[in-house]
Order: sequence, then C-alpha cells, then structure tokens
Amino acid sequence: MAAMHPDDCEAAGKIYCEGIRSGSGFTMEARFLRARDRTYRWHLNRAVAVRDAAGNIIRFVGTSIRDANRVSEVITHLRALFAKKEPATDPFDMTEATEEVLALCSSDLQRKGTQLRPEFATDLPVVVGDRVQLQQVILNLLMNACEAMVTTPLSRRHTVLTTRFLAASEAVEITVQDNGTGIAAGDTERIFQPFVTTKAHGLGLGLAICRSVAEAHHGVLWAENAPEGGSIFHIKIPIAGGQP
Repeated sequence: MAAMHPDDCEAAGKIYCEGIRSGSGFTMEARFLRARDRTYRWHLNRAVAVRDAAGNIIRFVGTSIRDANRVSEVITHLRALFAKKEPATDPFDMTEATEEVLALCSSDLQRKGTQLRPEFATDLPVVVGDRVQLQQVILNLLMNACEAMVTTPLSRRHTVLTTRFLAASEAVEITVQDNGTGIAAGDTERIFQPFVTTKAHGLGLGLAICRSVAEAHHGVLWAENAPEGGSIFHIKIPIAGGQP
C-alpha cells in the first residue's frame, strides 16, 4: 500500500483483510498517489470471489475506478454511442473486461438473490474495440438475467457468465445464461427490435442498443432458450486480425 494515502491505510487494510478472510470480497474508497503529478486521487476499489461449482474460492477479481476521470470517460462513451459514432479501436482482453463488470455489479446481483457462476477462459486473443461499450452490453445482459428470474425460487436463481475463444470463426464469445422463464416462442429476434419489451416499465431500447454495439464491432448478438429452461444470450466479437 505504498502508493496509498497514509491516512487511508489502516481503514483500507482492515476492510481488505476482512473481505479476503471471510471470502465476501470488499468495496472501499481510498486515495492513491498518481505518479505523473504526485497528487492523490480517490479510487473506488472492489473485489469479489470467483468460485468453482463446489463453492470453493478459486481467486479474487477486482477493479479500481478513478473518480472524475472515470465518470468523464463513461459519459463520453455514452454520448458517442447515441451519436452513432465509430467505437474506439483499442486492443483489450475480453475476460479481463468481463471480470471488471462482475466486480462492479456483484453487490447488486447478491442483493437480488442471484448466484453468479463465472466460467472464464484464460489467455484469450485480444479483441479490438470500445471496451466500455462492450462492458455496458455485458452489464445490461446480466441485469436482464436477474429480472428474468424474479419469479424463480431463490435457490434456483443461477446465472452463468462465460468467455471462450471460437477458433473456427476467429472470435471471442461471451454468453449470459439465466434460469428464468425463458423467451416466448417466436420472440428470440423480436426482442431486439426497438420499443419491444417484456417489462412492465421498460422502454424496449436496451437490447436494441446492445445489438447495435455488437454490430458496430463487426460482431453479432443473439438469444435462444436453454434446453433446461431459461435463456442464453450470446455475443461474438472478432479477434484482432480476424475476419469480420
């Protein structure tokens, strides 16, 4: 914690140690020294445990969000999205980006009684695109999965989030599978149309925007019903140098 503000070290250390000891992870705010101008900036730090099928902790994943700079970055990306500008073209690891989304929304998922099972591939080829836009797509799909399981008994509210490499199509695929009510017959394409919604207070724009983001990255987004019940949403994004 050499880069942390001295006044924050004791409290942050206690939160960190308790979160790791209990396996619950942690959320904490602390000031860290920025090297280029030697000033302290506030960061929101979160970490959650990734568990195997038996519930054993495999590792902790986390993220650190810088205050004003991060907010400005998100606003810029949202404005670009609605202005239909070309997405950024930066190389990044999709598993790492997905883990950041998981760290950000894990507390909300837990409050809604959703048990999340991450199945992340390691050493994925990088994709090129707008990291924040694609993270917003993943977050939207995770929130939709939670809402789809409102009537599902708490003990069965499971969401599986996966990343994997598809060598044959030179692409990375992310899937979000819930254990909810599934998609009505004939609606697996219709739900991606603007202003089509199954929610009482929904606008019907979320999935349409998500598909637009995927297509702006030369990718695809589609949905299907899972054989065992619930639904599966797939995002496929070409790797750097792959065929669109």
